[in-house]
This record gives sequence, structure tokens and C-alpha cells, in this order.
Amino acid sequence: AFIHEASDPSQQVPLVDSSLQTPVGLALDWLQHNLYWTDSGDKSISVSSVDGTKRRVLISSDLSEPRAIALDPHHGFMYWSDWGTRAKIEKAGMNGVDRQVLVSENIEWPNGITLDVANRRLYWVDSKLHLIASVDLNGAHRRTHMSSAERLGHPYALAVFEVCVFLPSLIPV
Repeated sequence: AFIHEASDPSQQVPLVDSSLQTPVGLALDWLQHNLYWTDSGDKSISVSSVDGTKRRVLISSDLSEPRAIALDPHHGFMYWSDWGTRAKIEKAGMNGVDRQVLVSENIEWPNGITLDVANRRLYWVDSKLHLIASVDLNGAHRRTHMSSAERLGHPYALAVFEVCVFLPSLIPV
């Protein structure tokens, strides 16, 4: 729906049919006008045009519980987190090829991820380890920015802008 009509159910248009099981992550490619999403129910990452046509499953193997997804349309990459038994953060081309694991150690429940494109870093929150961490876009130079069970009770999303990290929290930070 258009933002100014979003509260009117008659103006809401479903883009993807009921074959979705448990859609969790959603990202927009503003250059090619495509929607990307993760579905932890059918363990896949899919794409469609913004009008819901041209739908295609990009990745459906070696995913356990895909969660968040972030895009870098200028460089043609997508990034996602997976909560599975072997939790990880991965990267692939936006067409699903050249898949690579960026983070697979010291990671448990990677919930939200976001890109700092200007500084070429990927940030994530880990709900089980209660931390905010980042790596460069090749998976190197890992940093833990905050680790606190008291201040990061169960983080699930974050955003980065310039030198600030923002996250929703029930606990004042």
C-alpha cells in the first residue's frame, strides 16, 4: 500500500501468495526495484519484483533458520543471518551465486543485521550472546562493539548511521 493509504485494508495489495511459510527478513533493492526476503519456514531466500511478479527462490540449501537480510545494490551483494544449529552470517551475489560464509565462530542467535556501506562493514546483534559486533564486508577484522546481558537483553534489530548504532530496546541504553 502507499504510505498515506496503508491503514485502509481495501488499498492493501498482497504481493506474494500464501505459499510463504514464515517470512522473517525483508529488504528492498531500490536500484532494480526488487524485494528480497528470508523464510525460516521453508528455509529459503527469495526475490520478486516490487509488484510481486518474477518471483524466484535464490537459495534453498544449507539454510536452517534464515533471519535478517540486508542488501548492497551498488555492489550487487546480499547478506543474511541464519540462527541454525550452525549459526552464521553469509554473503552472496544478489542473484544467489558466489555464496560465502562471513561469520561462523562465536555466534549463536544472529538476529538483526545492517550494512554500513560508507565504512564497508556489516553489523549484527546476537540475542543469545547479548552483543553488537561487526566485520568488514569480506568477513575479516571482527570487532565486538558492546557485550552486556543487562543492556542488551534480547536485541533483534539495529541500524547504523555515521558513527551511531541504533537499536530498539526495552532496556534504556
